Amino acid sequence: MIEGITVIYITGPMSGLEEYNHPAFHAAESYLQEHRDDAELMNPAWNYNGSPQVNWQQYMRRSIRQVMEATELYVLKGWEASKGAQLEVSLAKALGLKLTFEGGEL
Repeated sequence: MIEGITVIYITGPMSGLEEYNHPAFHAAESYLQEHRDDAELMNPAWNYNGSPQVNWQQYMRRSIRQVMEATELYVLKGWEASKGAQLEVSLAKALGLKLTFEGGEL
């Protein structure tokens, strides 16, 4: 994290969803680019080029590092049913990061 720079990490469900829910992550990234041009965005759908060959644990290791670098989380709908997103939101809360839920005000 670089002081004075807003870094938003996008979290939400991926596992077990069609295309790993990447279209929703990319749509959120586009939305945030349009509405939060002051922020650097981290979209985990780009991690490992979205490869389905990388296991969940490896994705989570990278995602947790990204959450540690973030100043805010943007939380996609359905996150409550995702073990990974629950972990990321819990970590963000413990770190005191701002949480914005999809459909809420930015």
